Amino acid sequence: MWVEAQRRGLAQAQRLIVIGDGAHWIWNLADEHFPGCYPDLRLVSRLSYVWQAAHALYGEGTDLAKQWAKHHLDLLWEGQVTTVIAHLEAISSHKSALQPMLTYFRNHQQRMRYDLYRAQGLQIGSGTIGSGCKHVISARLKQAGMIWSHDGARQIAKLRARLKSRRWDQTIALRSFAPRSYLRTAA
Repeated sequence: MWVEAQRRGLAQAQRLIVIGDGAHWIWNLADEHFPGCYPDLRLVSRLSYVWQAAHALYGEGTDLAKQWAKHHLDLLWEGQVTTVIAHLEAISSHKSALQPMLTYFRNHQQRMRYDLYRAQGLQIGSGTIGSGCKHVISARLKQAGMIWSHDGARQIAKLRARLKSRRWDQTIALRSFAPRSYLRTAA
């Protein structure tokens, strides 16, 4: 990952942003390979946590749940994650279902500075990345009737990534062609 980032001009980057979800391995890799980056927890994955809390508090599909969710999504949009945490702390003792959401927001609050990211013109979502995965991987691997082994899918994914990265000539140059033998065997 680091080598590919270097190949794509990491050394010339004025700012570096890593967009991910809450998986620890993503942030461990970001800390190891890209220290000092903007750690951006994609906003879309926070929506589900807010809606889960709203449904736990007020019931799924209720007007109160919708109002609560909208208010807290607006707070996140404005970078007020500490306010959202304070609201969840105030009510979590009454609803144990809120504890996982509260823990998640506490653990990732430094990655949820959407107001700062937007002010700097940084991305706050992973739509571009998802679209790229769909274009590069899914368009080839998920066609009708396709059945892949894990290893076969991995190899095709690597080839598609190189093709879509305009590195096909380099890829072909790496391939060794074994000379064919046309010796007849005795009957």
